[in-house]
Amino acid sequence: MARINLIRAGRRVGKLLVLRRAGTNKRGRLWLCICDCGRKKLINTNSLRVVKSCGCMYRGGRFQSFVGKRFGRLFVMRDSGERQKDSGARMWSCRCDCGRDKLVASCDLTKTNGTQSCGCLFLEHCATIRRTHGARSMDVPPGVKRAYSSWSNMRTRCLNPNSINWKDYGGAGITVHKAWLGPNGFRAFLADMGQRPEGTTLDRRNAFEGYNPNNCRWADAETQANNQRRFYVDGKPPAEVIAGCEPIAPGAEW
Repeated sequence: MARINLIRAGRRVGKLLVLRRAGTNKRGRLWLCICDCGRKKLINTNSLRVVKSCGCMYRGGRFQSFVGKRFGRLFVMRDSGERQKDSGARMWSCRCDCGRDKLVASCDLTKTNGTQSCGCLFLEHCATIRRTHGARSMDVPPGVKRAYSSWSNMRTRCLNPNSINWKDYGGAGITVHKAWLGPNGFRAFLADMGQRPEGTTLDRRNAFEGYNPNNCRWADAETQANNQRRFYVDGKPPAEVIAGCEPIAPGAEW
């Protein structure tokens, strides 16, 4: 076998590409090489006479092309013929399920939690985290947006001690229905209350009780004004107090 007289960065030996010199050991110089399969390996100068790969040629057969294989959303179309600049790994031309093409290195495809898409998978994940109900989107009905505003203000008044209205709500023991809290709280609120009609706001039938499906309604400004706690008698709403009063006989004195 012919002797390798000159080893330098960029030289190819079998499936190995020499990247750079990486020190010495008792056998002589060491070279950092990368195999066509994407793995890197330190190899002695004399060993490059016989070593032709990182070992993949002797682990269950020779190295196979990635063409036609699928990695997550990526389908490998062809070998681009290019090399990754920093590592020298082979670059494969892949097509994502979304239709975009992307060059991906061998090692990035095969490593644990490697590249699975052109980047659309990450963007969708970020959108899922940030988007909980979509009530602020431009394409939702105005009634849903109004309902979301009422739901958000209700939570602030009852749950945030820094709110200017805290002392009259959360500080006064006014609570929020458990199902109306959490990541799916607004969906539950909308299902119970429906869309908020124009000209109305969220009102509690009994102003001394918390926010829950049985105690809440959409009410106009007049109804809200007549349902203030200062009009209550012994904890009863004004309507109940008036209903419980005996009618005054005609001509009777006060």
